[in-house]
Amino acid sequence: MATLPSTHFFYHIFVDPTSHYYNVNLTVEIPDEIIFLRFPCWTPGSYVLRDFVTNIFNITAYLENTQKVSFEQVDLTTWKIINHTKKFYFSYQVYAFENTVHTNFLDTEFGFIRPAGFFFYVEEYRHFPIYIKFSLNKNFKYIYSPLPAKKGIYKAQNFDELYDSPFLLSNQKSQKFQIQNCTHELVIEGDISTKTSKQLVEDLKTLTQYQLEAMQSSPNKYYLFILNLTTNKRGGLEHRACSVNFFDGKSLSQLEEYKELLGLLSHEYFHLWNVKRIRPIALDHIDYQKPLLIKELWIAEGFTSFYDSYFLLKCRLYSKDEYLQDILKTISRLEDYEGEKYMSLEEASFTAWTKYYKQNPHSPNISISYYTKGAILALCMNIAILDKTNAKKELLDVLHYLYKNYFQNQNRGFSKQEFFEAIYQSTKVDLYEEFESYISQRIKIPVQEYLKKIGVNLNKSEKFTCLHFETRTENKKEIVSKIYSHHLKDIDISLEDEILAINDCRVEKATMSKLAITIPEHSEIKILLSRRGKIKTVVYPADYTYKLGYELDEEFIEKNPVAKKFFE
Repeated sequence: MATLPSTHFFYHIFVDPTSHYYNVNLTVEIPDEIIFLRFPCWTPGSYVLRDFVTNIFNITAYLENTQKVSFEQVDLTTWKIINHTKKFYFSYQVYAFENTVHTNFLDTEFGFIRPAGFFFYVEEYRHFPIYIKFSLNKNFKYIYSPLPAKKGIYKAQNFDELYDSPFLLSNQKSQKFQIQNCTHELVIEGDISTKTSKQLVEDLKTLTQYQLEAMQSSPNKYYLFILNLTTNKRGGLEHRACSVNFFDGKSLSQLEEYKELLGLLSHEYFHLWNVKRIRPIALDHIDYQKPLLIKELWIAEGFTSFYDSYFLLKCRLYSKDEYLQDILKTISRLEDYEGEKYMSLEEASFTAWTKYYKQNPHSPNISISYYTKGAILALCMNIAILDKTNAKKELLDVLHYLYKNYFQNQNRGFSKQEFFEAIYQSTKVDLYEEFESYISQRIKIPVQEYLKKIGVNLNKSEKFTCLHFETRTENKKEIVSKIYSHHLKDIDISLEDEILAINDCRVEKATMSKLAITIPEHSEIKILLSRRGKIKTVVYPADYTYKLGYELDEEFIEKNPVAKKFFE
């Protein structure tokens, strides 16, 4: 087999912050005469097709002597190049002014590059290295990325690594700390007090130390936390050596909000193992041009959602009460609606592209989140394994087995059947018959029965609401934004109705919140509403739903090895 000539992808990036443009020059050195340069349609970790290519414009192709090269766009994300000389240049501009975890951004304060929405690739050469150079013209002092750099040139081993490695252009100095064999770096964009920043670093040290010990080692020598506090958006996206996290910086003075940020960072950091190494087999082969259909996102995201708060409990960044309140919120997200009647965990995973990422106000009534129910499944599996082994084994032992046998030994993902086999091999407990139906069928998990095994008894004693709808305030009007439809069956209240009065009382947000829990049980609720300019009166009985609460049996926990192991 003949040796391929030198193959080369070299990106030179220039910034124009006031116009929000990245100007990109790509040098391509490939032996093929006909080349198809493609642009990704989605980014791993976020299972929705995104029109990244919308922001790409002013494309040209030329030779070293500026002679133009023949090229044409053959579909929405592909350009065909006729490459007679084996080396050509391809330039384009990226408009970047959408400040989210999924998109590119550039202004005079900072720049962010989401690689899947920025770099072209050639399918046949996805496994070849890529080199990137920046010309910042003193706009930014620092470039942060999980990719290594030598003399200002960043190198990705292949396009999959490139698309998993964002860039932050910044004037903010980072903070570093060493935990075991891994150097961690935190860079924060946005305003944060010195006190909160110091506390965050200390808590991150505690959290990463615990996760590294729980997973027995880090697969990385380096890990980068990017924390963007410049908007009120919240969310994160994981990478093999990095996570990008968005949070509302203005809220961090509130302890509850600060703890929520710790939960986000915990979640994205645990993806270092779960998803990026321990992964469903469908993630082994990624096609950036079309959806990747996965039935096991309940492991990838659901199990991570269980462990994000559980790790905070185990390393004492959460109290027992804070942890159990978090569990109650998770359970309530399912019980407040009837989505489990219409969607199984596998269906929720498989249809993420069209259901989870493209929700409408009615979606919670007819669908579920694989994050939410997957977390409950992991909680119950963990308790079941502890219970059946008298606290000698837990769910972490299963993850250790999957990590070693599938990632380290075979560098591949696993199927659902192999996941249940891994449970048995690592714990000698067979959970297939007990749990498989909660995954493949549209049925509830009896979470309260599992919680009893660790001394937690659920109850419903505090009134939640008798109205069974929620509103948003718009121009001092209360507009229906959410309906708990199984409680309002055959009741003529619709989304976008304006609520004018309840029981002859003119309403505002505070009034509604009070009425929702003070109207006498089984009495009449009379709603005066406006729909498309017409006034309607709707009457229905005041039947209450109740908030979930719990009682913790501390004496039971102290004596019971399963409960003690769970909480210690």
